[in-house]
Amino acid sequence: MVDIGDGTETSFWYGAWYNDDAFTERLLAIRSHCTRKTISVAQVNASSLDAPNLFVQPLSAQATSEFSQLQHNVSQTMLSDS
Repeated sequence: MVDIGDGTETSFWYGAWYNDDAFTERLLAIRSHCTRKTISVAQVNASSLDAPNLFVQPLSAQATSEFSQLQHNVSQTMLSDS
């Protein structure tokens, strides 16, 4: 596991912070629907993945499947104050 502290300096899509892997490499369909590709882990944590205007709707079937996986992964993420 990578220590990302409070997540403000870690890219949600491009940082290798979840299982030492970047979401942009595994979840291409849902990332293609994202309107904020430079969002940080802290910003996602503060607003949640269900924030309005974060994803262009409607999602494709593949993106819907990946969104569920992404929700699960994010729910397991704990940020720290340091």
